[in-house]
Amino acid sequence: MKGEKPEQKVIGEKSRRLVRSIKNEARQLSVKWNLAEYVKANIGDEIREQYLGPTTLLVPMPGHAPLKDPSSRWTTRELCSDFVQHGLGGGWEPLIKRRHRVTKAAFAQAEERPTVQAHFDSFLCEPQLGIGQSITVFDDVITRGATMLAAIAALRLAYPGAEVRGFALLRTMSGVAIEKLVEPVEGTVRLNGGATFRRP
Repeated sequence: MKGEKPEQKVIGEKSRRLVRSIKNEARQLSVKWNLAEYVKANIGDEIREQYLGPTTLLVPMPGHAPLKDPSSRWTTRELCSDFVQHGLGGGWEPLIKRRHRVTKAAFAQAEERPTVQAHFDSFLCEPQLGIGQSITVFDDVITRGATMLAAIAALRLAYPGAEVRGFALLRTMSGVAIEKLVEPVEGTVRLNGGATFRRP
């Protein structure tokens, strides 16, 4: 990016490689780097309790297409399982699935990414008994947040009495020189005229 310092370019490329690695090798990286313990140590007690507390159910974000079979790789399912084993979350359930394929958002141009409505229409969320009052949708990477908004909407429809939030391990920073690989934030995703806006 124009105006970047050399060290910012290096960190930016490292972060892009990290995104690709998380997408492709979630379980291996989680074990190698102990991501769950790393998150525990860096996000702060208040945010951890709110999003990954002991009574919170983690719901892995579906991929962009339906699973071909139950044993297929599912990055966020692997991460949810690992995080719960390390005391982040009270359990996990795959409450949301894809009915049909949508364009993969993480590596698509902005104009090619599915809308919130397209994601919502592709989701299948059938209510189950025994689901608690605190649910966190768990994603590996958040871009503009359309997938997250759709998933939260689907869960709120299925579980109207639950508090539903979203958590992402990484966030993209379009047009911004990344200076830190560790910078926990709490933010919002808003829908305006069909487009999503994430802050920060």
